[in-house]
Amino acid sequence: MKKVLSAVIILALLIGAIPMSFASVYSPYIRILVPTEIPEINAGESGEFELKIKNAGVYGAFPLTIKFGDGHPFRADSSELVQDIRYVGANSTHSVKFKVTPNPLAQDRIYEFDVIFTYKDSEENIKTNTEKAYIKINNKNTEPLISTEEVFTKIDKIDKEQQNVLNIKIRNFGTLSANKLKATLSGFSPEGIMLDNDSDTKIVGNLKSDGAYYLMYNIKTSNALKHGTHTLLLTFEYNDEFGTTYKKEINVYLFSEDTSTGASSNQITLSEISYPASVEQEKDFAIKYKVTNNTDRELKKVVVQYDHPDVLVAKKDSKVVIDLAPGETKEVSALMRVRKGTVENTYHTNLLAYVGGSETPAAKEYVGIYVLPEPDDSKVSKANRPKLIIESYEYGGSAKAGEEFELIMNVKNTSIAQYTKNIKIVLSSDGTFTPVNSSSSIFVDSIAPGETKKVSIKLRTKADAAVQIYTIGVKMDYEDGEGKAFDAQNNPFTESENLSVQVIQDAVLSLNGPFMEPEMYVGDRYYIDVQYYNEGKARITNLKIKIEGVPVRENSSYIGNFDPGQNDNFSFAFTPEEEGEYSGKLIFEYQNPVGEIETKELEFSCFVLPASEKPQPDNGGINPNIPENPDTDGTGAVNWTLILGIAGGVVLAAIIIAAVVAKNRKRAQSIKDLESAFEEEK
Repeated sequence: MKKVLSAVIILALLIGAIPMSFASVYSPYIRILVPTEIPEINAGESGEFELKIKNAGVYGAFPLTIKFGDGHPFRADSSELVQDIRYVGANSTHSVKFKVTPNPLAQDRIYEFDVIFTYKDSEENIKTNTEKAYIKINNKNTEPLISTEEVFTKIDKIDKEQQNVLNIKIRNFGTLSANKLKATLSGFSPEGIMLDNDSDTKIVGNLKSDGAYYLMYNIKTSNALKHGTHTLLLTFEYNDEFGTTYKKEINVYLFSEDTSTGASSNQITLSEISYPASVEQEKDFAIKYKVTNNTDRELKKVVVQYDHPDVLVAKKDSKVVIDLAPGETKEVSALMRVRKGTVENTYHTNLLAYVGGSETPAAKEYVGIYVLPEPDDSKVSKANRPKLIIESYEYGGSAKAGEEFELIMNVKNTSIAQYTKNIKIVLSSDGTFTPVNSSSSIFVDSIAPGETKKVSIKLRTKADAAVQIYTIGVKMDYEDGEGKAFDAQNNPFTESENLSVQVIQDAVLSLNGPFMEPEMYVGDRYYIDVQYYNEGKARITNLKIKIEGVPVRENSSYIGNFDPGQNDNFSFAFTPEEEGEYSGKLIFEYQNPVGEIETKELEFSCFVLPASEKPQPDNGGINPNIPENPDTDGTGAVNWTLILGIAGGVVLAAIIIAAVVAKNRKRAQSIKDLESAFEEEK
C-alpha cells in the first residue's frame, strides 16, 4: 500500500511540474543580433538606426514593444524611440528601423545603451528582458562661439571733440546657433569716449553657425581725450538650441592718434589687407597687404612691420625694410604661427609703417586675429550636415563698365556623406550687375558628397559704374539627399556668401599738339607744348612724361594721378646747337585701373636753320623808310597827299551807295505804277 501511495505522489508531482517545465522551455525570448560593424551617425543630424532582433524561443511573441533605455545619445523628446510589432514568430528574425536624431553636443564615441523588450507568451503572461545596443556618434560640433572679427570707425582717425560711428563685426565661430543673442558695450568715460544718444545694448536675435552681424554704436569724444589706446568691454549673452546660457566678454580697442605730430602724413598707404577670419593653434597663416608711396619722390628704407601680440610667433617678414619709387606699390606678406595653449579670443593689433627714421608711424591699419580654441581630441570626425560653399570663383580679374563678363562659380558640397539636390542659386547686387538674357537664378539638380560643380552666368556691368570693388551676394537654397529642406532643428538648408568683383573703366588719355615755332634757328631757346586730356571715366595713376630725340635739360617729368575730365599742358625748353632736322617724341606712361602699364607716344620734328639766316629785328614790324606817323612825312609836316587820298576814297564809297539806293527806289516806284495801271484797266 505504501508503494502504491508513493507512486501516486511521484506521478502527481511530475504532472504538476509539466506546465512549469514547458513554460520555461517554450516561452518566446527576444534578442539583439549584434552587427559585425557598429553603425555610425552624425551628431545633430536626423538618420536611421537599424536594429536586428531574433525570437530565440519556440513560441511567438505578441505584441512586442521595443523601447530605448538608459544611456542612449538620442534626443529624449523623440517619439520615434518606441516601436510596437504585432507578432514575432518563433525562431524568426526582424529588422526594425528607428528615426533618430543624436544630441548635437553628444560626444564623439561609441555609446552602449539598453533596449527593453516587453511582450506576451502564449499564456498571455507579460515577459520583459533587456539587451545592449551600440551606436557610433561622429561629432565635431561646438557650442556657439561669438567673437569680434573686425573693428573700425566711420572716420578713420579718432580725435578730440568728434562724432563718429563704431562698427563691430561679430561672427558665430561655433557649429550651433546662438539664440537670443544680445551685446552690451561698456567702458565709456566722460573724459574719453562716450555714447552719442545711443543704447549700449543691441539685440541681435539668432545667429546661426558662421553667421556674421554688424553692431553699430554712435560715439563721441571729449575735449580731454588722451591720445593712445582706449579699451571698451563688449559682453555677449545668448543661449544654444537646448537652452544652455552663455556669457562672454571681449575687449574692443580704439586708437587715437595725435595728428599734429605728422603721424598721418599720408605719405604711405597700407591697403588690401587680407588674413584668415580664424586661425587654428600651432598652424601657420599669412597676413598680406600692399604698401604705396603717395609722394612724387623716392622713399628709402621704409620700415613696415606687423606689431603682433605675444600669442603669435613671426616665422618670416613680420618686419621688412623697403624702398619705394614715386607712386610705387609693393606687396608684403608676413608668415605667422599661433602658440600652443593660446586662449581662444580675438587679438587686436596693427600694421605700422615708418618713414625717414621717424618714431611716429606714417600709416597704421587695424588687424584682428581670432584664435580658435584648442581642439578636443575626443571629437575627431567631421559633421556631415550637407553644406554648400563657393570654393572659388572666376570672372577674368576685372569687369569693364558697360560690357559683359562671365562669372564662374565652383560650388562644393563639403559633406562626406550627404547628397544635396534641387539647388537654387540666387545672385543679388546693388544694380551694378544685371544678368544677360536670363534671370538672376541658377538651378543645379544635385551635388554628390565632396563633389564640386561649376556653374556660370553672364552679367553686364552698368555703363556708368565707378571704378571700385563691388559685392555680389550669393544665396543657395537646397535639399538634402532625402529631399528635406530643413534640418532636425527646423533650420532651412541655406547658405549665403559674398563675392567681390573689381569694376574698371577705360583709361583714355588724349593728346593735342605739339605746338612749336614754324622756324627755328641755332642758338635760340624754343618751347614745345602739348595738351593732354583724361577723356575716360577712370583715374589715370602714376603718369610720367619722357622726352626722347632732342637735347633737353630734364628728359622726364612725374605728373602723378590724373582724374577723369581733367586737362593740362606740358611744355619743355629746347635750344638747338646745330642746324638740320631734329626728330623726337613725347612718351606718356601711366597705369590703368587694373594696374597695367600703358604708354602713348606723340612724335614731332623740326628743321633748324643757321643763325646767319635769321632775319634782322624789324622794329616791331615798322619799316624804317616809312614815317611812324602816317599824318607826317617824318619831319613833322602834315602829309596832305595821304589825307586827301583817304578822303577821296570815302567820298567815292558814299556816291556808290547813294546811286544803289536811288536805283532801288526808282525800281520800286515803277512796280507800284504798273500795279495801279492794272487796277484801273479792270
